[in-house]
Amino acid sequence: MDAGDSSNGNTFEDASFWWVFFGMFYQLLKKRQRAIRYNSILTGDDRVTEFLHGHWERIFNRTRMSRDCFVRFSAIMEQTGRLTALRAVSMEEQLMIFLFVVGHGASNRDAQETWQRSGSTISKYFGIVLEVIFNMSGEYIRPPDMNTVHHTIRYNNRFFPYFQVKN
Repeated sequence: MDAGDSSNGNTFEDASFWWVFFGMFYQLLKKRQRAIRYNSILTGDDRVTEFLHGHWERIFNRTRMSRDCFVRFSAIMEQTGRLTALRAVSMEEQLMIFLFVVGHGASNRDAQETWQRSGSTISKYFGIVLEVIFNMSGEYIRPPDMNTVHHTIRYNNRFFPYFQVKN
């Protein structure tokens, strides 16, 4: 058989392999235009301003906190120096991102869409605020007295048997 003889019948398979190979190679070499994912008119700070100065229900629905409570909470964070604005994300936006995720059980993608930020930015600032709140929990969160039982439980036969101390 000659080297150029194509009597083995594989010419179609060889040709289709090369077409597929060059098609894939072309796709790898071709530069893709990256589409801008977050193209809302409102940036993070604009959205925070909209919530702070808008109807009271909007900020409550977003953060599960009243406007006055949010302003006091952010003032405590600012005065104690625990949370500061970093790069392009204000302190108020960091708090709102955290409260949005915690209050709604929202996913990172939900937060990305709402705040027009990347997933790594959402994760970074969520982690920062979580650490700050954890560190200040000893000052602001007081555990209940474990030796007393609330009167609603103590005087209700339906609940109290589960709270009795067994000797």
